[in-house]
Formats: sequence, C-alpha cells, structure tokens
Amino acid sequence: MNRVTLFGGLLLAGCGAGSNVDVEAYRAANREVAASVQLHRDRSRTATTTQDCADEQRRYDADVRPKVERVRTLSDGMDGCMRSSGRPEWADMGRMCDSMMGELDRYGSSACGSSDQGANRTDANRHCDVMDGYTARENERADNAGQCGAANGGGMMGGGGMM
Repeated sequence: MNRVTLFGGLLLAGCGAGSNVDVEAYRAANREVAASVQLHRDRSRTATTTQDCADEQRRYDADVRPKVERVRTLSDGMDGCMRSSGRPEWADMGRMCDSMMGELDRYGSSACGSSDQGANRTDANRHCDVMDGYTARENERADNAGQCGAANGGGMMGGGGMM
C-alpha cells in the first residue's frame, strides 16, 4: 500500500507544482476566453453600422487578447507535463494559443471592412466559430492533462492491481 501511495505521489509530482501545471486555472482561463467569444458573437449580431461593428471589434479584442495570453502562459506547464508523460502529441496547447492570437490578428485587420453589415456579421461568426473550435480543443487537452500523472502509470494506477 505504501509503495502504491509513493508511486502515485511520484507520478503526480511530475505534473505538480514543480512543473507549474494548474489544470483548473487553465480550464478557468479557457472558459473566460469562450465567454468573451460568445459575448462578441452576441454583440456583433446587433451592430447596425460599420462604426458599431468597429467599436465592438475593438472592445472584444481588448477583452479577449489578455485572456488568450493568460491561457498561453498556463499552456507551457501543461505542454511540458504532456511531453514528460509520454504524450508529446497532446503537447499542442501553446501552439493552439499562438494560432488563436494569429486569428485575432487576422480578424482585427479584416473585421468590419464592409459597408454591408450582413457581411461583417458573417465574418464575426466565422471568427467566433474558429475561436470556439480552439477553446473546445483546449478543453479536451485540459481533460487529458487532468490525467497527465496517470498517463505514465498506465495500468498500474488505472485499477490494474499490479501493486
């Protein structure tokens, strides 16, 4: 019993405070990004002029960009945990955040570029769909990271009864 406790503790320590992994903080920060995206989607629907559209896009960018940067900061430890757990294919959270920042830049340069508000709403919806896709994938990775310590243990910690 003591060997199992010690073994489990060693596995979890590999993804604990020493590697700066805080899965719950990551989830919370990702939820904040998703909420900002949803608010932008909702507000974009009500923009009646190009100026309304541009004002909303600037408000949104100022709101969401620091939140994506926060998720990016938290991603470093999570990616390291995935790599150290033998799951390098899951160590893509930082790259996803970089892609989100690229999407924000792209959207910022094209948003509200049309005098047709329908076209501007279509662009806003496309952007929000892309961002929603990233936040959904980041949530999946948070679920994977929640098992990060157990990934090394395989069957030993998963009820296999080997110890």
